[in-house]
Amino acid sequence: MSDEQQEREFGGFSGAEGYDGPLEDGKLYSATLVKMVERFVDKGQWPGWKVFWTFAIEGREKTIEIESMTSEATGEGSTAGPWLISLVGRQRYEERLTRTITKDELVGRECAILVNFNDRGWPRVTSVIPRQARTSPPPPVAPPPATGGEFDDLPF
Repeated sequence: MSDEQQEREFGGFSGAEGYDGPLEDGKLYSATLVKMVERFVDKGQWPGWKVFWTFAIEGREKTIEIESMTSEATGEGSTAGPWLISLVGRQRYEERLTRTITKDELVGRECAILVNFNDRGWPRVTSVIPRQARTSPPPPVAPPPATGGEFDDLPF
């Protein structure tokens, strides 16, 4: 990208409302957790410190980032708890009680994310799922036995 300021002719405002990007409601995407920050949120039903997770989805033409918010709670009934299990595994998740899971352990982790649109039509991450292990191809199937055996004349 050059140092020149980039601009374009303003095309005007349209009547479109809500999200009009490439993400689809109810779709699972391969992603990488690229950023985590805490922000104080003073609006809503439960004001307080919240964790903002930013996931990057590699697209054909560009990388798309999607941010979602959770509380700082990490129990299995919270939103962040299952996300942590998916990112670091159950054993490390259980160790959080005696050894803090740090941002450095999380950022850069690959996973799958389920994107759903909220009631105002904006995408958000609703589930984080462990990245599927890449497996080797299945072994070749054995060829059928040669004919001419003692059971060739059976009616089935």
